[in-house]
Amino acid sequence: MPAGQFYINSHDAYTYVAATGHPALGVSLSDTALSALMSPPAMKEDIINESRLEHGRRRTSTGNMMQERELSLPIHITAKSKENYLTQYNDLLDILQGVELNISTSFQSDVVYKCRYVSCTQFTQFINGMAKLVLRLVEPDPSDRI
Repeated sequence: MPAGQFYINSHDAYTYVAATGHPALGVSLSDTALSALMSPPAMKEDIINESRLEHGRRRTSTGNMMQERELSLPIHITAKSKENYLTQYNDLLDILQGVELNISTSFQSDVVYKCRYVSCTQFTQFINGMAKLVLRLVEPDPSDRI
């Protein structure tokens, strides 16, 4: 995915240059990343209370409420050289370690996914100018995407 299609914290993830003046991040979404972002969240179950003083169960529903959502976001880092890649990789790690990641795409311009980085579940080394990572993210409140 080229420049102008994937944003992290309001910065174009492909062309963003860190305050250090290092090379641009070169981060883009893989082909399946958009479907990972757009997958609908699961709903919370009703509150159920089973008391020995009553027959059956008491079920309380407050309407449909969304669960926290975990997602695996496959991304690529593109670099001109191995040295540039290592610098870009370290800059990306600095961004991921922030409190919140606001992720958006040009395909859904009015949606911002507010996530937290949890781990990297897959890492493919830098070969032929590109590396692949699969980031495990948590979206604490899927209803808050403004």
